Amino acid sequence: MLLWATLGAVVGDGVSYWIGHRYKEHIRASWPLRERPELFEKGEAFFHRYGAMSVAIGRFLPGVRAVIPVVAGVVGMKPLRFYVVNVLSALVWAPAHILPGAGMGLALGVLGSIAGRLVAAVVGALVVLGLAVWVIHLGVRWVAPGLSRRYRRFVVGCKRRGTRFDRAIVYVLDPDDPGTSTLIVMGVAAIALATAFAGLAEDVFMREQITRADTAISTLVQGLRTPALDRWMVAITSLGDGVVVIPVLAAVALWLAFKGQKKLAGGLVLTLALAALSVPLLKSVLVVPRPTALYSGADAFSFPSGHATSAAALYASIAWLATHNAALRWKVVGFALAGVLITAIAASRIYLAAHWPSDVLAGLALGSALAAIYALVFRRTDIRTMRPLRLVAIVVAMLAVAGGVRIATNFPAAMEAYRPRAVETTQAEADWLGRGWSRLAAARWELDGSDSGALPLQADVDVATLRAGLIAAGWQPAPSADAAGIARFLSPDSTLEQLPPLLLTHVGRFPALTLVRQLGPESRLVLRFWPTTEQTMSGDARHPILLGAVTRETLSHPLRLATLLHDEDLAADEQLRQIGPLAGIAAEPRRLAERQVLLLTRPASLPVAPPAEAPAKTAP
Repeated sequence: MLLWATLGAVVGDGVSYWIGHRYKEHIRASWPLRERPELFEKGEAFFHRYGAMSVAIGRFLPGVRAVIPVVAGVVGMKPLRFYVVNVLSALVWAPAHILPGAGMGLALGVLGSIAGRLVAAVVGALVVLGLAVWVIHLGVRWVAPGLSRRYRRFVVGCKRRGTRFDRAIVYVLDPDDPGTSTLIVMGVAAIALATAFAGLAEDVFMREQITRADTAISTLVQGLRTPALDRWMVAITSLGDGVVVIPVLAAVALWLAFKGQKKLAGGLVLTLALAALSVPLLKSVLVVPRPTALYSGADAFSFPSGHATSAAALYASIAWLATHNAALRWKVVGFALAGVLITAIAASRIYLAAHWPSDVLAGLALGSALAAIYALVFRRTDIRTMRPLRLVAIVVAMLAVAGGVRIATNFPAAMEAYRPRAVETTQAEADWLGRGWSRLAAARWELDGSDSGALPLQADVDVATLRAGLIAAGWQPAPSADAAGIARFLSPDSTLEQLPPLLLTHVGRFPALTLVRQLGPESRLVLRFWPTTEQTMSGDARHPILLGAVTRETLSHPLRLATLLHDEDLAADEQLRQIGPLAGIAAEPRRLAERQVLLLTRPASLPVAPPAEAPAKTAP
């Protein structure tokens, strides 16, 4: 692909240059440029501005790249100079377009082996999004002009008839009314966001798979926490506290009232009041506990996130106010900046274990829907005299002042409240060896909350002892999953002995121990043990419980371009057959109904059988 894309780029631009060089000014009167004279003029202006570099720059810019080589030939650029720039830019252009896609494909291939259903959902969403963008593009290019003419004729007919129904249609759908576009965009957004919120609320209320995904993703995020990042996230989450949101709201409302927009000010206050009232009401109804106990009353519950709801409602509404009458590019900039702040506050709630991911998504949907309704209600308001830059300056200033005060006065308490907490469950070792093992997970949880392969191995032995016993039984240390090991996936010549096993997770946790056993040049067994929040207690000693599983990995080299691993789950009985006698570790099989496990523990933990009585002597 790299070879042919590069050659195609060089030849394609070379032919265009030759046509311009051969026919000069006659090219302007030839098809297709005679029908698009503005395209040639745009390319000519671009060439005169950037000179020979326009051949390289223009290759990456839609709108001018098709005409720049022709312009270069028409204006008399020397062939040698053109082809030097042409070839060098093609050598950059082809990799710039192909390698990101190849890397994404490789990443999806690797991740697909780790969490296949999750990656399938992401890929499916991307495909649907791409098709939607393509359909919209075709519609805008080919269908929209005809529909626009018919739409205008329809509205003109309604104006001419003048019945009550016709006047209602004109009031809502008049294309000359600037509020019509807001009605369509914000109306669709409000319906979509409300539907998303209702779907999330239903899934959480029914305790469906999303609640398991919440646990797995939250656990994964907690494993990535660092003290430095904790400080940043506590500062960011403070910007979503009520003592910061309320001053920002008050400042914006007062400024709107001062500018004579009292209805806009009252509507903004009402929007945030609805957000503030709906959150505790929903929390009291759904009663979803937080990942970490932080508050009391209704705030002790989690769904939806109040920080995400209020941040989305306030800052999305302000973004609409600031860009209502602005050009499209400024609307994009305004909502993008608001989105960065909203997303940062929302992400901080997940990072600090204040909320589950579904809480945050629901809060974003609810707050954004309220902001969309606010925009719908006031879409016909003329706010061109409000000077949006001053509004933005007021918001930034109040956010800096109120946020700075909040961080300065509450930061130590917030750091203590949000500090990482280990939640552990302890059971007596004898209980675990009896029936307690059956309360632990029987199957591995994927990040999307679905069940994967069986977990028939449980161990309350420390990792070092377990590792030594398994290596003595024939297992081998797995190759390191460092940067060098991961980079070997890019080579089609990598062998299994060089590649680290796939990083499978259980409830968002990575393995504490990974060992391998070769089956052949393209197949191996992988033994993984994951940490849990469970532990056994023997006397005063506590022993963390590990859950383990054996999977089979196979090697493939798609098109001899890279190397991929494919993970296959094994049945529980087949997994148990792979664990032989272990030095210094007792292996106790257990079965309950259809479930069977192997408990790995210290020999001293097993009950000692009483010595057999000697047989009584009989009289001769």
